[in-house]
Amino acid sequence: MNTKAKGSRRERQYRKFCEADGWMVVRPGASLGPADLVLMRRSELTNGTAVVLSQVKANSGSPWMNFRKDERRELVAAAEAINAEAELVHWPPNGAMRIYLPPEWP
Repeated sequence: MNTKAKGSRRERQYRKFCEADGWMVVRPGASLGPADLVLMRRSELTNGTAVVLSQVKANSGSPWMNFRKDERRELVAAAEAINAEAELVHWPPNGAMRIYLPPEWP
C-alpha cells in the first residue's frame, strides 16, 4: 500500500471514529483548503455548532515530519476565520491515534 492509500485509510478510520461519537464529518477535498476532514456537531457549550478542522497524518516517526510550519499556520488561520478549532490527528501505521491541538504544536 502506498503512502497516499495509507493516509486515506486513516482518514476513513478517523471519520468512522468521529461519526460514532456523534460528529457529522465532511471530506472537503484537496483543493478546498488545508483540512482533510471537517467535523461538526451541535454544541450546548457554544449554543450553536462546534466545528473542527482536522489534518490527519499516518506516517511513522514524528507527527511534524509531514506537517510543515506553513501548513500548521494555514490550518489555524482557516479555523480562526470560521470560528472553528484546528487539530492534528497522528495515527502511525503500527501505533495508536493521538490528537494534537495547536498549543502543543512546535
